Amino acid sequence: MSLPKRPNKKKLINYIENQIDIRINELNFNVSSINSNGIYSVEPKLKCIEEDWFLTLLNTKSKKIYLFVIPKNNSIYNDLYVRDAKGTFRLIFSITDNSFREESSYKRFDVYLKNVIDYHKDIDIFNS
Repeated sequence: MSLPKRPNKKKLINYIENQIDIRINELNFNVSSINSNGIYSVEPKLKCIEEDWFLTLLNTKSKKIYLFVIPKNNSIYNDLYVRDAKGTFRLIFSITDNSFREESSYKRFDVYLKNVIDYHKDIDIFNS
């Protein structure tokens, strides 16, 4: 059985907000599930630095949601790889690295880890 690919963003945000005491800005929210290369890959817009940025890495194998909150104007943004033509940052994470070290900048994202949330049913966060 293949793993679900893309979560429903609204369902995922609602699920997270119902599990923990947080309000997520949907306009400054990115999610990556495990891609076909077995990694997390995400490309937030460059303007994500203007407000707290909500990053979610979704491990569809272990059914865990990793929620990161990176503060606005944080110095980490200075070290991230920029894709000028697309107006985005490019971040890549290994699914086996518990320090969530971004592969281009070697910056650890575990310091921004707000919560780890288990989910049990794909229907809670994926379209049926």
